[in-house]
Amino acid sequence: MAKIIDSDPAKYSETNIPESDAIRVLNFIINLNNVKTEIKTNDKIPNIDGYLEITEDDQTPIGKIEVQIKKLSNNDIDNPKYQCNKKFLSYCENNILPVLIIVADTTNIVAYWRHIDKDFLKCLKIKGESVNVNIEIENIIKKGNSNYLEKWKKIIRKYKIRINSYDNLFEIMKNLQNANNILSSNSDPIIGLEKPEYRKIHIFLDRLNFLLKTDFSIINKIFYNSCWKLGLAYTNYSRTEVSYVLYPINFEKNDLQIKEISKNVREKLSEEKHIFKRYIDYYSENPIEAIPEEHAYKIMQDYLKIIFDKKLLSIKHVSLCREMFFSFIDKFHECLGLEIKNQYTLLEIKDSFNNYFPIWLDEVVKTKKIILVDINYINLDFMVPKINKKDADELDRRVKERINKNQLVNDGFAIRSEKYPINLIIESLNFLSLENISDLERFYVPPNYDIITKIGVGAAYSSEDIMKNIKIFYQELPKAYDHVLESVFPSFKSKLNFFNGFNKLIIVVEIEDDMECAPQSRQLVKVCLREGKHGKNIKKKLYA
Repeated sequence: MAKIIDSDPAKYSETNIPESDAIRVLNFIINLNNVKTEIKTNDKIPNIDGYLEITEDDQTPIGKIEVQIKKLSNNDIDNPKYQCNKKFLSYCENNILPVLIIVADTTNIVAYWRHIDKDFLKCLKIKGESVNVNIEIENIIKKGNSNYLEKWKKIIRKYKIRINSYDNLFEIMKNLQNANNILSSNSDPIIGLEKPEYRKIHIFLDRLNFLLKTDFSIINKIFYNSCWKLGLAYTNYSRTEVSYVLYPINFEKNDLQIKEISKNVREKLSEEKHIFKRYIDYYSENPIEAIPEEHAYKIMQDYLKIIFDKKLLSIKHVSLCREMFFSFIDKFHECLGLEIKNQYTLLEIKDSFNNYFPIWLDEVVKTKKIILVDINYINLDFMVPKINKKDADELDRRVKERINKNQLVNDGFAIRSEKYPINLIIESLNFLSLENISDLERFYVPPNYDIITKIGVGAAYSSEDIMKNIKIFYQELPKAYDHVLESVFPSFKSKLNFFNGFNKLIIVVEIEDDMECAPQSRQLVKVCLREGKHGKNIKKKLYA
């Protein structure tokens, strides 16, 4: 049969196969208990192939390293090296996170790595568009040898801007580990015992562990990534009361799923400070005895509340990342050395984080004598509002002077912000780089403070701007919602997708023309959900 289109399909890139082989070798030989990989096999993405997240043995996150992974040429097996182009090296110079080049020897099933930092780049003699990068044979990655881990941890910890991107999770995981250590050394063996309560406890644990592996796997991924199952330890159990604590059982450990502990151990566990109530007490009802499976769902709700309240989810959606970045820059633009504008390149944002931001922090601590929450620990939400315009201008002058003189920061700072968790900022920059996004344009029409009269900030939008922003919001909402749903709760996608039970979203906006009214009453959005061909109104909600 004659073809309609006189052409063959596009071929896969010739580099896809060797790069895929290199990535497979790396995933096979690397210590997956302490290294979580997120690597894409896509030759169209420039500069990096993904990142490695390094953790402690108890799964406490330490930080991330970006990686470029290549197949080692058979001619270079004895003296590992790779020809790196200038664009990749430029990316390494301006990047927030450390960048490694990893070359995999697919014949001998080993790999070699080099950290491409500024000190190394200064030593390179680049004459053309690329340069040979020699890799020390001591920097080897092979099965059963994890010596590279300590070196990677050191790189992360001494990196110029020590952004503590895991403040909330770090605190949670440390306290979990402390409680588990107490539990492991103080529980009583009950092997072979038979008690009536074990039946209901087993039902509860079976449902709990099933939910962690299926519908609520996001909880398992965040809190118990190396966990086989959760177990339960208790001090008293009756039809009307129960006191218990949940604990992880790792794959490498042969442990009991049910333990009994003394009241003294229960008191020690109660002393452990943790955002999630470590010890659970019920004095008028025992939900494990009465509704074991339903109680497992209640535990899922408790964990999800922690995740949402502490903003532990990753944002891997371009529109959401863009919205977050503009909000963050609008609030902290002086810390970043950026002007408030409607478009930024990803490169200038990264350059700001990598150069201006750490020096700015260093100058603030020196000149304003900011009291740190902990050693080298800064709370942006607390610090920035205390800096006036005069001090901000002087800081800007000093930072630019230090940048011109190449007087950088030797010891960085751990920083945090409750509204803008730094881990989300860094992860979003990683994500946008992997998605080959080079420019960010402002999503919403910004406030125009020139039109404010005596009624305050709420009037900083014209009627036209309000309409534009509402339209943008509701155009993007279904796509962002469905993306987050699929990423976090994939098994619920068909039941909870945005257009579930209706197929049209009607937005009615009423705007008061009287500028003397209260700001919050100037805009009223009425949302009607319509179902089927006849447009039956099934839900209505008001947003002020």
